[in-house]
Amino acid sequence: MSILMTNCNICGGGEFAFGPSGRLSATGLKPKCTRCFSLERHRSYRKVMEQLVARGLFKGKALQFSEDVSANSAWFSKHEVSVYNGNNSLDLQNIDRPSNEYQVVICNHVLEHVPDDRRALQELMRILEPNGILFLAVPDPVRRMKTTDWGYPKESDHGHYRLYGADIESLLASALPHVGIYSFRQPDPVTQMDDIVFLLTKSQDTGSKILDTLQLASTIQLPERRKPMSSGANPLAPLEQYISTGFDSIEGWVDKGLWEILAFLHSQQRSINVSGGVCEIGVHHGRFLFGLQALKDPGLPALAIDVFDAQEFNIDQSGMGSKAKFIENAKQYSVRPASVSTIEGDSLMLRGADVANIREKYGRFSIFSVDGGHTADHVIHDFKVAMELTSPGGIILIDDYNNPWWPGVQEGIAKLFNNDAPTFVPIFCGMNKLIVTDIGHHQRYFEALNAYLASSPAARTKVNDRYGWKSITAQIPQRAPDFSRIRFNG
Repeated sequence: MSILMTNCNICGGGEFAFGPSGRLSATGLKPKCTRCFSLERHRSYRKVMEQLVARGLFKGKALQFSEDVSANSAWFSKHEVSVYNGNNSLDLQNIDRPSNEYQVVICNHVLEHVPDDRRALQELMRILEPNGILFLAVPDPVRRMKTTDWGYPKESDHGHYRLYGADIESLLASALPHVGIYSFRQPDPVTQMDDIVFLLTKSQDTGSKILDTLQLASTIQLPERRKPMSSGANPLAPLEQYISTGFDSIEGWVDKGLWEILAFLHSQQRSINVSGGVCEIGVHHGRFLFGLQALKDPGLPALAIDVFDAQEFNIDQSGMGSKAKFIENAKQYSVRPASVSTIEGDSLMLRGADVANIREKYGRFSIFSVDGGHTADHVIHDFKVAMELTSPGGIILIDDYNNPWWPGVQEGIAKLFNNDAPTFVPIFCGMNKLIVTDIGHHQRYFEALNAYLASSPAARTKVNDRYGWKSITAQIPQRAPDFSRIRFNG
């Protein structure tokens, strides 16, 4: 990736080495500071902590479980560190400290080592004073959908009792039903790799200050603000809300009627348990990505890959985005800002190791939009990346496929199908998009979508052979999406 390296924000060091086991970051950069030995997560945590310190929320008496360099002792009137089986060793499940004792408790990459994490969470909140903050982090919970708990310390996984998944927020809320839980995603200033932290507090006033302080913060669970979704709730309600409040406020080029097609395909995915977040190469200001996020489970990853302000890589001038504007829009219009991540750089620089790291961190995606560079080379490369990162039963959208201003898009797709054997094949062409799915799900989606569109009085459709696969070509009038005929059975 084309990323400008910066100095370590913890010690100021400017030299970096390979990480554990000789790894690079997913952006292709060396992650380990040779001066303070910090990794991506430590520098991400430091950025979050510094914002809390500046607001006066990270001060007073602090207790930190396990040593790491993210926290600065100078911030606190007293900074106590507990190292398990070492100095000041405390049992997280039975903390030998008075209740309401600390203004700040820090627990990074420790909870996964504890047999009874529910008991540990309750103990951590017990020792926290009413207006205090618990700063909590676990290894990459967005890597997998569900938490895996072995019930014993698995040696091959660093002695972890469990690997947390995207369901961690519900696990936290279950263990701590009367606690405000906030998530925040912060990129490491050196490698630009994101990490996610959870900030927990007993105080609604402190929670409000957290939200006011941290850019892209969002409430995960706060009883006074969040109402549980009933079993009969409309799965498309977040998308409908986004279309009515955010879609028209963000600059971009998306046919509003496309949401009906995507909502129907989403209903098909749900019926066969296809899961995963969303990703887009070429997000501009986020108009389409935030809609895709609202369509899917908002707690799942929404990954944006874009050159953003590095416009020297936008060789065909296909949209000139702004990272600041994207972040501003995410904060205002995303249904879950904390689930949004960014990778800044030319997608052509993504190599096999980068793709593997993205897949490891975010899992496979259920919807992937290709809207980056519009040259044939960009389209071919980005389509191949999308196939690597999209789950079976997922769909990939190729933007500007029928746009005469960007002939490189159709040229790239034609070259790929003529010279290669793509594992994702067309099911739909219309509204300036080519939609493809994997070969194993082609017939199911094609037949279901064809029947759905055939019953629509507004749609004009024709079945064509496209690159040897039956697909639907559709003309649908420009209009607001009609979700009334879409049914969810899964």
